[in-house]
Amino acid sequence: MKINQQTKANVVMFVVSLLPPLIINCSITDSFFPFQFVNFILIVWCACRIFSFDNKPISSDTITYLFIYIFLGIAPLYQFSAKALLWGGAPIKDTDYFYATIILLGGILIYDMAYRVYYYSKRHLRQSKSSTHAKSLQLSNTRALILSTLSLVITLYAYKDYPILLILREYNEDVKIVFDAFSNTSLNLIYTIVIRPIPIVVLMYYNIISKKQCLFSYILLFIVLITNFPLSLPRFYVAGLYLPLMFTYYRHLIYKPLLIKFIFIFGILFVFPFLNQGRTVTSISELEVSIIPDYEMFLTGHFDTFQNGLRVIRDNYVTYGEQLLGVILFWFPRSIWPGPIGSGGVIAEEFGLTFDHIALNYWAEGWINFGLIGIVLFSIILGKINATFDIKFYKRKPSICYMTIYFIYLGMLFFILRGDLISCVAYMVGLSAATYGCSKLIIHKSR
Repeated sequence: MKINQQTKANVVMFVVSLLPPLIINCSITDSFFPFQFVNFILIVWCACRIFSFDNKPISSDTITYLFIYIFLGIAPLYQFSAKALLWGGAPIKDTDYFYATIILLGGILIYDMAYRVYYYSKRHLRQSKSSTHAKSLQLSNTRALILSTLSLVITLYAYKDYPILLILREYNEDVKIVFDAFSNTSLNLIYTIVIRPIPIVVLMYYNIISKKQCLFSYILLFIVLITNFPLSLPRFYVAGLYLPLMFTYYRHLIYKPLLIKFIFIFGILFVFPFLNQGRTVTSISELEVSIIPDYEMFLTGHFDTFQNGLRVIRDNYVTYGEQLLGVILFWFPRSIWPGPIGSGGVIAEEFGLTFDHIALNYWAEGWINFGLIGIVLFSIILGKINATFDIKFYKRKPSICYMTIYFIYLGMLFFILRGDLISCVAYMVGLSAATYGCSKLIIHKSR
């Protein structure tokens, strides 16, 4: 049987993806075979799912396995090899790594079964007849410009005291973040997750409907760069906004899965370390560009989500749904009901960690809520959500609004899976609200 070029490329990428764990394992002097064996199984399984030979377009399922490969596979293996202890707390034993990986691997396999069962049971649904194609839609340039300008004016007001924060996320330790410009916490939340991203959402709609670049599109792009400059945003937000924007410029990319996988891996190893400088440098001249990825990056707090989940599983820390209640009611005014803080802050306090703004991966969120049952429940829910998103986008005729939300979901999925859940749900709901609201205000059917 003749093997096409795409399949050969998948085989090459599959082999290459196994090199990092092999290199790390060879460098370990004080080895613990049970963990290394289970970890390698997890990585091989992820590589098989990422570089499957069916050459399907990029999907939320692929993004999920890219996350697992990097954050729950490669990162903990290197942390194990370096005997790293992120954020302090009680020492982590080799057996803790083994036990946590077994639990996570079980949850991942349950997710995979749930995704496959739901995807293949629903994929033959008839295509929706209610969806409207971009060809029959028109974007109101006047309304689009008004909305984008309104977001720009509010952003300039918020940053009026420290305009440098329009470019860099932090200027120095004495300067507070822009959100302090609003004394009301609810206003801060609305501005951050609904108002600020409006220019990017508007530009995405313009790209999908108009498909041509002109002076108006460049004006929108200029407003986007002022309101949402990459170095001034959290890194997850950069992915959540600029990745879908890239898809609207080059929509054919979603049908080039190998290229997207390369972009994600390149983004984690090269782009994100560069963007992190927005938090530490005090001037543009201090920015540095490195062309060689460093495994030491896995010892930083950006890759703490496995160890934090390990602590929760090791000590069987369960809140019996309290954290999930905080996620569901994230929108409720904290002045009336304080509610639970994010899971990262909870475990930082519980385990005496040195930093409280930390991540807790999706499966560990299941554990902290309902223990082992929570792992199973959350895995099934994720499988169904991902399958639903993928089916409606690829097997049916999605609306322009749904298409944009799907692109945003792909960009935000790393953040959702890394955690903690209360933050990512708030951002995803806010971005979806902004996307839906903009579609109602600036899009109408052609006459």
